[in-house]
Amino acid sequence: MFSNDGISEGCALVPPVKQTKPTWIELVKKQVETRKLNGAECAIYSKKEGDNVHPDTQCICGRLAREHSYTGDPKIEFRSAQKWKSKLTTPKKATHYGQLKGGARFIRCDVENDTFEILVQIIVDDVVDKPKLIVSCYGGAQYFSMTDNLEREFMNGIGQVATTKDVWMLTTGLNSGVSNLIGQGVHRNTLLNENTWKTIVIGMSHWGIIPKSTREALKQQ
Repeated sequence: MFSNDGISEGCALVPPVKQTKPTWIELVKKQVETRKLNGAECAIYSKKEGDNVHPDTQCICGRLAREHSYTGDPKIEFRSAQKWKSKLTTPKKATHYGQLKGGARFIRCDVENDTFEILVQIIVDDVVDKPKLIVSCYGGAQYFSMTDNLEREFMNGIGQVATTKDVWMLTTGLNSGVSNLIGQGVHRNTLLNENTWKTIVIGMSHWGIIPKSTREALKQQ
């Protein structure tokens, strides 16, 4: 039986479901599960028995030999390598990704070949808008020195650039040198200006360069 307004008795109109934007974790997980986004780990040293090497031997990846998680046959022929290359690694599933309490996103993954393009697309989907300007500011992690006045001017200037709408800032993401000043500048400008947009600062570094305490903390997320 139908009522006069044409709606079946006993039924109710259901409001349209509002679509929500996928979270960072959902965006990454989708690409990981389809094997489009992969991880990689250094294979120069291994936990496998028989790899008789001093545990405190420094690896080109930035970690000590004993800090490696690889369990296969080590690529001992590359232990004298002077430059990092993708052939020093072995592929693995990307498992370290998430979002910190403060909102910062993170991921440990391979950035060779098509993987980097996929990672960029994930960032674009998460931010929603593409950048109109990308500023890359690397270097200065070691032997870095400035006068107080120059350091203050640099911090204020780079902070203003990084917090400008539609600008992406690329750094090492490390708490040292230029990257540290950028972080301070961004924090200061964010507090002083009530911008309606989010500041986008992307830190990119080798996993082994990140302090061990930070690596362990990210693994627990």
